[in-house]
Amino acid sequence: EQNPKQWWKAMKELIERLYSFPASPSRKNLDIIAIDAMAPTVLPVDVKGKPLRNAIIWMDRRAMAEHRAINESLNDLVFEIGGNRSDASNFAPKARWIKDKEPETYLKTAKFLSANGYFVRRLCGTDCLDISQCGLSQLCETPRGIWSETLIDRCGLDREKLPEISECTDIVGTVSGIVAAEIGIEPGVKVIAGAMDNAAAVLGTGTIADGSLNISAGTASNVNLCTRVPHFTHSFLAYRHIAPGCWIHAGSVDYGGAGYKWFAGLLNEGDYGSLDARAQAIRPGERPVVFLPYMVGQRAPLFNSRTRGVLFGMDPAMSDGELARAFMEGNAMGMRKVLALMGEFGVEPRACRLTGGCARSSVYSQIIADVLNLEIHRVGRSDSAALGAAMAGAKAAGYFDSYEEMIQAAAVSERHHPNPMLRMYYDELYHLFERLYHILEPEFEALSSLTQNKELK
Repeated sequence: EQNPKQWWKAMKELIERLYSFPASPSRKNLDIIAIDAMAPTVLPVDVKGKPLRNAIIWMDRRAMAEHRAINESLNDLVFEIGGNRSDASNFAPKARWIKDKEPETYLKTAKFLSANGYFVRRLCGTDCLDISQCGLSQLCETPRGIWSETLIDRCGLDREKLPEISECTDIVGTVSGIVAAEIGIEPGVKVIAGAMDNAAAVLGTGTIADGSLNISAGTASNVNLCTRVPHFTHSFLAYRHIAPGCWIHAGSVDYGGAGYKWFAGLLNEGDYGSLDARAQAIRPGERPVVFLPYMVGQRAPLFNSRTRGVLFGMDPAMSDGELARAFMEGNAMGMRKVLALMGEFGVEPRACRLTGGCARSSVYSQIIADVLNLEIHRVGRSDSAALGAAMAGAKAAGYFDSYEEMIQAAAVSERHHPNPMLRMYYDELYHLFERLYHILEPEFEALSSLTQNKELK
C-alpha cells in the first residue's frame, strides 16, 4: 500500500525543485501537465475526491480469493471480452477485495481511481481512467476501450463507482486557482489524462514502429512488443499504446530490477558502481549460480502468485560479486523466457531498446545483451516514462504533429553487442533455469501453504 498524500507531497517538492534550476523556464510558461504512474493501482475516493484508504499498488496480490471467485463466475468471459487473463494484481479483484473486506469503505466510495487518475482529480477535479489501463482493469472491452457492463456486473461491482475512460492525450481539465497556489504554478494550466508508467516508458524510448521491442527494466522488468494490430493471448497482457493505432504486448519479471536493489541493501551497499564492478570481475561459468528472480509472484507470462526467489548452486566460497552477477543474470533469464514466448507473434527482433534503472549500468546492460543474444540499445535517458509523458503532453498541446517528430529525444546513448563466445554457456544456463522453474513450480504452492492460517504451537 501507499499513502496518496505522500504522492502529492512528492509532486509539490518536485515542482519546486524543477523551478529551482537557473535554466528553468518561468512558471508562467507552463502550458500542460501530463502524468504517468504505476498500474494497476486502486484508490477509492469519496465525492470530494478524498482518499478513503491507502492505495493498493500493482505489486499487491492480496486479492487471490476474489480473483478465483471472479474466474469461477466468468470462466473465459474475462479473456473473451477483455482480451487478457484474470490476475490478482488487476483492478477488478482489488476493488472487489475492498467491497468484501472493507464494506464501509466501498459504500463511501464515489470513484475508484488509478494512481495518475488521483493526480488528475486533485489538479482539475475530473475523474477519468486513461485508455492505456483498460487492459489491466479486467472490466473493459479492451479492443474498443469501453467499460463492459457484463464484466462489471459479474465482478460484483457498480458502474457508477468507475470513472469515464479517456484517451491518454485528452485534455480533461485545467488547474484551479486554489490548487495552482498550493503547488506553485499558474492557474489554468491544461491537464491530460496521462498513462500508466509502462506505456509512457515505451513511448519515451521511441518504440512505436510495428514489431519494435523495448525493455523497461525498473522495479519490474517489462518486455514490450509494439504492434499495429492487437494480439490477445493467454500468455501476455495487451493494452493500448499512447500513440494512436499502436498496441503493447507485455510480459514481465516482476521485481526483476528490484531484486538487485534488495540484494545491495542486504550488503548495505549504497554504491551500485562498486557492486557492478565486482560482478563484472566474475568470469561467466567459473562457478555458476542460478537465480530464479520471481520473488513476489508473477503476472504475464507465468501468472503464478505463489512464486518466490531461489538461489541454486551456492557454496561457502561464493563472493558477493558472484551473487550480484547471479541476480543480474537471473533477471535477464526471466526476460529471455518472456522473449521466447513472444515467438508466438512471429516477430524476431534483432535489437531492443533498454531503459529503466538497470539501464544505468553498463555491466548490467551487457549481461542482458549476452543472455538474450540480442543487440541492446541503451536509451540516453533512464527515466523514459517521464519523457513519454512529456511527449504525450507536447502532442496534446499541439507542439508536434506526430510522435515520430519527437523520437530524437529518445536517442540511443550506447549499444551493447552480445558476446558470441558466451552464447553456448548462456544457452545451457537458460535451459537449466527453465528446468528449475518447472521442477519447483508445484513446490511454490506447497511453500505458501505452510504459512497460511498456521501458528507455531
